[in-house]
Amino acid sequence: MYEDLEELAKRAAFVARILRILYRGVAGEELNLESGIRHRPLLSLGIATGIGALAGWWLSDRASHRWPPPPEPTPLDYLDEIIPGGLDRVRNEIIPGGVERVRGALPASREEAVSNARAWLDTVLEPKIKEGLESVAENVPEDRVRTFLRDAARRLGNDDGQQPEENGHNPDA
Repeated sequence: MYEDLEELAKRAAFVARILRILYRGVAGEELNLESGIRHRPLLSLGIATGIGALAGWWLSDRASHRWPPPPEPTPLDYLDEIIPGGLDRVRNEIIPGGVERVRGALPASREEAVSNARAWLDTVLEPKIKEGLESVAENVPEDRVRTFLRDAARRLGNDDGQQPEENGHNPDA
């Protein structure tokens, strides 16, 4: 018990030295009764911080040092217990075969992938976006937003890249 109090006193002295240095840096003067009264909020904050640090040290020393529990078994560990050698079979036979099946489903070249992506954009994505814009434009009250949405839907449907006709004429023509 005596050793614990002695250790606590040493740590309190250490904290007091640090707080004195910090007080001098912040307040610009030495810590004494007069400056403590003048800067009592700063002094109160320093005392609370010091007590918190001491309490943390004291509680951490008194706590028993326990090791964390062992990690939970993974599904692969269960597989290895159920089927001896099952994990090796999965790693050596099933995974490599699955990778080859995925590679077989991928396009052979970059150009093929680009053409597939463009075809998907033209046949799937653009019609859905246009349909959504038209649906929103029909449900929005008549104002600038509705006009903007209708124009955007017309521009999406225009494949040659020109502006849609406005008031019966094409401004780019």
